[in-house]
Amino acid sequence: MRHGAKKLLIPILRGDEIEALRRTVSTEFDRYSKLNKNITEESLEAIKKSSDPVLLSDSIAGHLNLTVENKQELLEVSDVKKRLEKILEVIQGELSVLRVEKKIKTRVKNQMEKTQREYYLNEQMKAIQKELGEGPEGQDEISEIQEKIDKTKLSKEAKEKAVAELKKLKSMSPMSAESAVVRNYLDWLLTIPWRKNPE
Repeated sequence: MRHGAKKLLIPILRGDEIEALRRTVSTEFDRYSKLNKNITEESLEAIKKSSDPVLLSDSIAGHLNLTVENKQELLEVSDVKKRLEKILEVIQGELSVLRVEKKIKTRVKNQMEKTQREYYLNEQMKAIQKELGEGPEGQDEISEIQEKIDKTKLSKEAKEKAVAELKKLKSMSPMSAESAVVRNYLDWLLTIPWRKNPE
C-alpha cells in the first residue's frame, strides 16, 4: 500500500448480514432434514421458499427437537439476527447428535448383519458336515463302530477288513447308497459270534 493511501472499508450492512444468516440457516436446516426423516416434503419446500427471515425462523423452530419452553424462549427473541444465530446454533448441535446416532445405528446394523451371516454360515457348515458325515452325528456313529470293532473278538483278517471298511465309511457321504451298504456290512460283521479256533 502506498504511503498516504487510505484503506477502503466497506461496511457490512445489517440487511446483508441477516440475508447471509437466513441462507446459512436454510442450508443447514436442509442438511438437518436429510438426517431427521420426520420432516415432511411440504414443510421442507415451504421453508426453502421462505425469503422472510422472521417467518423462516418461526417455521424452522417448530421442527427442531426442542422442549416447548425452549421453543417459546427462541420465539421471544425479538432481534431477528440473534434469533437466526440461535437457531443456527441449535441446528448445528442437532446435526452433530444426528450424525453420531447415524454412525451408531450403522455400526449396530453391520454387527447384526455380521452375526446373522455368521449364524447362517455356521448352520450351512453343520449341514455340509452332516452330509459328509463329519458333523457330531456322523462322528458319533463312526466312534460307535470303532468302539464295537475294539470290543468284538474278531479274527485278525476280520479286524483288518472291519478297519478298512470303517476307513472307507469315514470318507463317504452318510446319505449315499454306498455308505449304507458299508454300514450294513460292518453291522453284520460285528454281530457274527466270533470265536477263537480251538487249539
